Amino acid sequence: MALTLGAEQLPPISETLQPSTTGTMIISLFFATFGVLGGALAGVATGAVFVDRRLAKDEESRARIMAALQRYRIGERRKRAEILEASLSDSDSTRT
Repeated sequence: MALTLGAEQLPPISETLQPSTTGTMIISLFFATFGVLGGALAGVATGAVFVDRRLAKDEESRARIMAALQRYRIGERRKRAEILEASLSDSDSTRT
């Protein structure tokens, strides 16, 4: 079955448009990867909006969460300081 365009007849291209195993695998991988990433991004975005709205309404929860976040940051900084102090004492002991 050939198509005509004006007076010219177009050659059949159906043989070149056959699906291949490689092409199918690449397309499947592409859609799977970007489907997962897109879904994760949408979930993070809607979750962030939900939490932001909820915290804006409830000041007590906001204060409690902010205090917990500050305690977490303090704890992490203490751990980093201990690691730095340990590395400093290790380097001092190797010099003598």
